[in-house]
Amino acid sequence: DLLMNMMNSYEPEVRWMLQVASCLGFRFDESSIVALASTTQAQNVFPRRDDIYKHIDVAMADGLLLKDGADTYRFSHDQIWLAAYSLIPEKERGAMHLQIGRKLHEELEQRKNTDLSLSTIVDQYNRGISAVAEHADELDIAELNLKAGEKALSALLFQPASTYLCAGVSLLKADDLDT
Repeated sequence: DLLMNMMNSYEPEVRWMLQVASCLGFRFDESSIVALASTTQAQNVFPRRDDIYKHIDVAMADGLLLKDGADTYRFSHDQIWLAAYSLIPEKERGAMHLQIGRKLHEELEQRKNTDLSLSTIVDQYNRGISAVAEHADELDIAELNLKAGEKALSALLFQPASTYLCAGVSLLKADDLDT
């Protein structure tokens, strides 16, 4: 409760950044959070991508975030990460993950941003699958899971490969297998 009260006392921009960062995970890369700062929802909050750094600095100054490498941040404690995630109403979490996945996927395709990871995008889609309304979108996500699974297999990362491949197969219907 103390952490929640502290986070709720921040400006909406800082809260939004913490919420989005928490969706990305305990660790998140700079390119992902900067790409998301340009979303339609965020344009009122972050009119320019450069503004995101001000809000990251606020969270870092208060000890919520730590720099974890050249272009990676992490929450300073898992309870801070969970508190930031709990700022998002539970019924909105799936839609937020789906929106993040779509925006990062769009960024990867349009700008050929090689800093964005396919696994980050697919993880967001998988966490937001409950918000997907069209089966065609599920098929697209299944295909991305296949690509992420193949990429993980080629790197001999068997557990993530299994997770992606199983997630993709779970999105298929019986008649999808005929085509």
